[in-house]
Amino acid sequence: MRSSTRSGKVWVYGIPINGRPTFDVLTRLIVTKMGHDIAQGDYFLFINVSRQRLRVLHWDGTAFDVYVKQLRSGRFMAPWMGVRGDTVMRLVADELALMLDGSEWAGRVTLSPAAPISARTTQFTGGI
Repeated sequence: MRSSTRSGKVWVYGIPINGRPTFDVLTRLIVTKMGHDIAQGDYFLFINVSRQRLRVLHWDGTAFDVYVKQLRSGRFMAPWMGVRGDTVMRLVADELALMLDGSEWAGRVTLSPAAPISARTTQFTGGI
């Protein structure tokens, strides 16, 4: 993928896709099922049923970029397992990179920092 994923969000379609979908099929899924506008510069990730092939679709402003990766062994993560019934899941750019590298941890552990804990007051009650 030519451009940096830092400039756009990464969305995963949480239902496995069959066959070899065309641009038209993927863009229809993005608009109708995922509820997103393809012209925003986001990245859309689709995984097949066997979890050995994934596609990333991106509109760069002039044309579609499609990245296809097929594993010879192993499986990509299964976003449709344990995603609380959602059909769309968001990844950060680093999670996408891990996934493309074949990491088993992609999507299982949130890489974004947790929300800040509210300020706590501590009292010092004793001496040394």
